[in-house]
Amino acid sequence: QFWFWFCLSSPLSGGSAAMFVAWQLRPGSAVAIKDTIPAGTRRLHLTNACLTADSSKAVLLWRSGGEALTLLRLSQAELSASMNVQVELDGSHSYSLEVVGGSVDVAGFVELTEEADDARIARKMSEKRPVKEAAVKAGDAKSSAKPSAPAAKGLSAQQKAEARKSEPKKAEVPAAKKASAQAAAPEKQAPRQPEKEVKDFVAAKTFAGKRPGMVFKKGAQGVGYYRDLGPMATGTKRKADDKGAKASNSQQRKVVTAAGGLRYEVMKAAPPGAVRAKKGQHVQVRYDGRLASNGKRFDKGTIRFKLGGGEVIKGWDLGVADMQVGEHRRLLIPAALGYGAQGAPPDIPRNADLTFDVELLRV
Repeated sequence: QFWFWFCLSSPLSGGSAAMFVAWQLRPGSAVAIKDTIPAGTRRLHLTNACLTADSSKAVLLWRSGGEALTLLRLSQAELSASMNVQVELDGSHSYSLEVVGGSVDVAGFVELTEEADDARIARKMSEKRPVKEAAVKAGDAKSSAKPSAPAAKGLSAQQKAEARKSEPKKAEVPAAKKASAQAAAPEKQAPRQPEKEVKDFVAAKTFAGKRPGMVFKKGAQGVGYYRDLGPMATGTKRKADDKGAKASNSQQRKVVTAAGGLRYEVMKAAPPGAVRAKKGQHVQVRYDGRLASNGKRFDKGTIRFKLGGGEVIKGWDLGVADMQVGEHRRLLIPAALGYGAQGAPPDIPRNADLTFDVELLRV
């Protein structure tokens, strides 16, 4: 199985266009490089390999013509490894990747020639253009499809009079219904009568019947009718409960400050008894990366790496540490723990603070 996607932050110093590529290799089947990368690729870089969950060991081989070269050996002791393999693709040789003993995920990126990148951009623009043209044509068709007026020209006066007689007459509203509707209209629009004002206290020696909005009792002003203020204690308690709930929610989303200026907040706690990630373990994380300044997304996906091994930015090694499987965190990473003063153009500028929403999938 093969897939590839665009490189969002190109690692190439020269600024040339690049695309990420990845393969899922199974024993007994070789992947032809030429058939699984974009046309116009001038150089292939192989950077990482990872043993799949259903395999205990595997050997990654590179074939050029009839010769085979061993690139990596993976096992339970070393589930993943980095490599720096660069191959110039001039079209004169046939290359392939294959594995022995187990399944392996291989990742890297390819450099495209300027002609190939221009062709890719032109192809995308041509794919969008027919949609816009179709919408314009549909709009023109709607505007042109106006009902044609009856051909009244050329008819005699007698023919026009007969045509008017044959037209259906509009239904007339009976006079009785009109009169009843007019009589009912003032009733609907009549303004509401203002309610009588309820006094705070009316003196009365004996109970003389109910008064709207008042209650008969002996109070601070003596015996009489007092304004009914309702159950104030209940309302006061409800407001206190609402404040307590808001305070509880704010405590659950408390921002924690870690080493190096890293901050994070737990968006969703892990279930009870979930496994906790520790330094040196291989972890798999789902992530969504955005610029802290404007919220613009620059990357999204899943990744497997060795925690604390320097395979990712420093903010990740610190922020994912001690997470539990199923936990969601929002990492607020300063530039010093991200891509620093160099950034990762064109999507990550220099000295950019980053925000990552991460979920620990497995350890």
